[in-house]
Amino acid sequence: MNKSAYQQHPYSGPIPSHLTEASNAVDGLHHNLSVWGGQCVYSDDGQQTATLWINLTRIVNIAYVGLSYMIGNYPWGLFFFSYETVLKK
Repeated sequence: MNKSAYQQHPYSGPIPSHLTEASNAVDGLHHNLSVWGGQCVYSDDGQQTATLWINLTRIVNIAYVGLSYMIGNYPWGLFFFSYETVLKK
């Protein structure tokens, strides 16, 4: 999509911001689900909500929205489960 995005509580820790910023959510990449892959949005520690806004710039018909949980590139198993949400028309 490559649209502008904004997150309510950007990460403020020692990890470089380009690896954690909201624009990572709309770049179309999702193969490296670790904080070091630069393909995930990372909210600041201690927050109860993680709100993300995406500026679509025009009215669009969205057929699919996929959300993936950052798992550090570990395989799914006993300790990980899917947070993927799919909205289909």
